[in-house]
Amino acid sequence: MITWKRTGIFLFVTMLLIICYFAFLAPPPYYMQEGGFLERSGSKFGTGVPYNQLNTSGRFVKQNPYSYWYIYKGGKQPGIYKESAGGIKSVRLTDNSARYMNLYLDETTGEEWIYYIDDDNNLWRVNDSGSLNELILNDCLYIFIIGNQLYYTTNDYNLYIADIEDINEIKSGSSHFLAKVASPIFAYYDDYELYYESPSPSGTSSISCLFVEYPYDAKPDVICSPSPDNWHPFYSFNLLYIDNGNLCATYGDTKSVLYENIPDDSRVYYAGIYIFFEGVRENDSDTYPLYRINMTDGKNLKQELVLDNIPCELYFFEGYLYQYDTEKGDLHRIYRLNSHLI
Repeated sequence: MITWKRTGIFLFVTMLLIICYFAFLAPPPYYMQEGGFLERSGSKFGTGVPYNQLNTSGRFVKQNPYSYWYIYKGGKQPGIYKESAGGIKSVRLTDNSARYMNLYLDETTGEEWIYYIDDDNNLWRVNDSGSLNELILNDCLYIFIIGNQLYYTTNDYNLYIADIEDINEIKSGSSHFLAKVASPIFAYYDDYELYYESPSPSGTSSISCLFVEYPYDAKPDVICSPSPDNWHPFYSFNLLYIDNGNLCATYGDTKSVLYENIPDDSRVYYAGIYIFFEGVRENDSDTYPLYRINMTDGKNLKQELVLDNIPCELYFFEGYLYQYDTEKGDLHRIYRLNSHLI
């Protein structure tokens, strides 16, 4: 009799664990297909907008090795929320609107900060307990935190650098000027190469690269002129971009077509040994495909996923693919990535 009771308790606990897994942790089964990928360098501190995803708004950010993330949610109670790994526990830190969220860990105090821009182009920071939500700058369009440095662009399209631990320097407007830019969006690669669009007297713009290890003495190099739309710094080449329906890469004066017939509005991501891009959204379908190709030669096309046809952003973190619904402010972990492709 005792044996049957133990068996019954064991089965009950097992079933409860399975139910909890599928309720809170498992991605929807219709997203699961073979294959997968991991971002080569994992999740870097400061990369609320990962450097290989210039077309995201940075409304979700996660940092190794913590089992929680930060997310901006819309709806009736908008704001930045701190979420547990399974989405079971949720704490609202601030009710401000937030985009381009970046993280910074104060190693002296052990306190984590979320730097973000609100809808009125004001730069804020809030600590991980929500006890301090501080306005830093009322003129900011885009940010990146790289190491201990804050990079940001202003409404007059100037690019600045400041020591993130010297908040008074940023507030007083005494940050160091780096460059005049043609677009507020910029990116970085390997923590010291800063990419941005630089204007020219003719009205066109070029992609410049600034080596920021010694920012006060460095001079930018023009690596692509004129600048393409939807460009990305790239591991194997200087830039990855779409040109006339083709996915192209440049290295110096060399231009390579990696894949033909890609939608002009396709968002491009890369992780591990693959490049991912969105396929055509069919009018009579509620889904659209996400394809992958080899990073080096553009071969071995494979449809990796079928995604809901909603306004969304994709994020790659810690072995999972996340889909963020930009209208509802909901985050879904939709796909587990295979570790053998690291």
